[in-house]
Amino acid sequence: MARYELLPLRIDATESYNLLLHFLLMTVTTSSELGTIANLEQHNLLTLNHLNVCDSILLRALEEPLPSSTHLQMNYEGPSRLILQAPTGILEKDTDLYLKVRVLNPGEVKSVKLYWKAMGSADFKSTVFQSIDRNVFEIILEKSYIHNRDLEYYVEAILDNDEIIQYPTTAGTINQTVIIF
Repeated sequence: MARYELLPLRIDATESYNLLLHFLLMTVTTSSELGTIANLEQHNLLTLNHLNVCDSILLRALEEPLPSSTHLQMNYEGPSRLILQAPTGILEKDTDLYLKVRVLNPGEVKSVKLYWKAMGSADFKSTVFQSIDRNVFEIILEKSYIHNRDLEYYVEAILDNDEIIQYPTTAGTINQTVIIF
């Protein structure tokens, strides 16, 4: 019974959960939305133990380790994306602009740059983000560069396979804006 009825149910549950996370990660654009996924995982996998609550019983019945098809997927396999930590839309006068970016990508990142300009200006300036963790980058655009002027910006990452991804996806045409008050 365990091998032919319960184990297939456990494998189906794992596949469904992996698919759920895949689709959720496709919708994430901010770190707050990543927090929703972390909350889901903490409640269902750690606190309530919904997915593997019966694994010990299944292990005893099978008398062997569970197959790898019962393991959750640990690597991201979706399209490469940039996720900004709560994109800033307004900034107080005489304040630095702090941005933190996560590159959702299974590989490495060659570089991440901030392209910015005063609203209405023709040319973008660029500044390189600093790596602070695996595929997590931050930058501080100092107030001395901002000059209390409204800004528009976009972020561009170059990946190890030379793919270029941008935030927002409309970068260059419609950029993220920051209003100084």
